Amino acid sequence: MLLWIIISHLFAGLILSFIGSLPFGLINITTSKISIEKGIRAALWFALGASIIELLQAFISISFAGLLIKGSSLSNAFEWFSFTLFLVLGIYYLFFNKTKAAKENTKELKKGRLIISGISVSALNFMVFPYWIFYFTYLKKQAILSFEYPMQLVFALGVGSGTFLLLWLYAVLGKKLMQRFSLVDRYINKVIGIIFIGLAVLTFLQI
Repeated sequence: MLLWIIISHLFAGLILSFIGSLPFGLINITTSKISIEKGIRAALWFALGASIIELLQAFISISFAGLLIKGSSLSNAFEWFSFTLFLVLGIYYLFFNKTKAAKENTKELKKGRLIISGISVSALNFMVFPYWIFYFTYLKKQAILSFEYPMQLVFALGVGSGTFLLLWLYAVLGKKLMQRFSLVDRYINKVIGIIFIGLAVLTFLQI
């Protein structure tokens, strides 16, 4: 039973992180560029730094979300905030997002600085906080996952693993992804937009 609880939290974090990291952005494109210019190993060091920060951000987010659940007024306000946020994001990804490849000068990155660079770039992504707070709040209320300590940490480890797995794919497929950037980005943005609209509808039904 305990093993199943651990696996379910780990796997949920991994899947949600993998999906959340799909859209083209600074971290993903930089990983691909490093892979092309310096090799897959260098890109994976960068990915490791980014994954560590994603893990910490997820852990902080779900810890903070626990406070929201305890207060009904705060919880209700956050649900309306989540609904608005996901609706805006859905519309943005469907109709307005025009992602451009990152212009990081990866040639200047030394091997010893790749992890720090990944940490720095990932730390600038503040959108992960509402993303993880929403999922924690929803999964907790639906009793799908318990999130009792230390399951919060297990879930966060799954998040870090999912981010690293996705970035590993970007590193391995770096050249092909960069060549097909515009085509793939257009379809991924549509899919992500639909997902966000779905999350907005789901949130509205929960209010």
